Amino acid sequence: MSFHVISIIAIFSAAIIPLYISIRIKAGNKYGVRTLTIVLTLFIVIHGLYHLAELLGYHMLGEGFLEPLSVVILIVFGIIMIRILYPSSILTKKLRGGSR
Repeated sequence: MSFHVISIIAIFSAAIIPLYISIRIKAGNKYGVRTLTIVLTLFIVIHGLYHLAELLGYHMLGEGFLEPLSVVILIVFGIIMIRILYPSSILTKKLRGGSR
């Protein structure tokens, strides 16, 4: 039980920084960074909600919905990061519908 309390405090505290960055960055040439910080904030918040659900005894909600959702969001974060860092990679071309 105390593990979830400590995790909730740490996780929601960690969400403050990317949330602040997401709000402060305006669209334009930094659109990719803003998108990354929004997805990272979403992952952190969903993961914190997972710990909150587990603490409150909602194991089906936590294990069955929030944990897989946080994994999917983390994978989306990785795909977005690859598209930003390596715009000419094979993965990026396939996602945009381009040819090899």
